[in-house]
Amino acid sequence: AMSVKLSAALLTYRRAQEAAGEARDHVLELRSQFGVFNRLRRLCERAEISFKGVHALRHSAGTRLYRQTGDLGQVQDHLRHATLDMARHYAKSDRRKLAANLSDWE
Repeated sequence: AMSVKLSAALLTYRRAQEAAGEARDHVLELRSQFGVFNRLRRLCERAEISFKGVHALRHSAGTRLYRQTGDLGQVQDHLRHATLDMARHYAKSDRRKLAANLSDWE
């Protein structure tokens, strides 16, 4: 999951974009994976956060979207997964919640 510090750094970056009149639809709106990787790495350096790649950010986005919507199709579309099965990974926490909710059933 994305750390609170990284979330705050991204929000600060977004607000700076807005203040400079450069706000876009996405914080990391870039044309390549390499561009996203480099931009996030530089943001982490500025925020004095250990950079651990973009996967944690991607995973946080998928998990958050699934929790908000309960719709794996939206997760698939947003993360550009080829199949719905790839998006099912983000429903894992709900499976744990389901098991806990069913634990006292007889």
